[in-house]
Amino acid sequence: LINLEILYLTFNQIESIPIEITKLIYLKSLRLNNNKIKIIPLEFGNLIIRNELRLNHNQIEFIPFTIINLTNLKELN
Repeated sequence: LINLEILYLTFNQIESIPIEITKLIYLKSLRLNNNKIKIIPLEFGNLIIRNELRLNHNQIEFIPFTIINLTNLKELN
C-alpha cells in the first residue's frame, strides 16, 4: 500500500483521519470529502500530495498550521 497513488474514501462516515495515511508518500490524489471528519491531524502536513486534496463537506473544527507544508497541491477543496 505504500506505493498507493490515489485514495478515494468519500461518503464513508469517517470521523477521524488515521495517522497511517501520512506514510503514503506517493499519493497524487486524496479524497476524504463527504464524511464526518472533525480534526485534521498535525502530521497531515507531512504528506506529499501532488494533485488534489478534498476535505469538503465534513465537520472540520480545526485546520492545523502544518497544512501550509502541502506545497505540491494543485487543488485543495
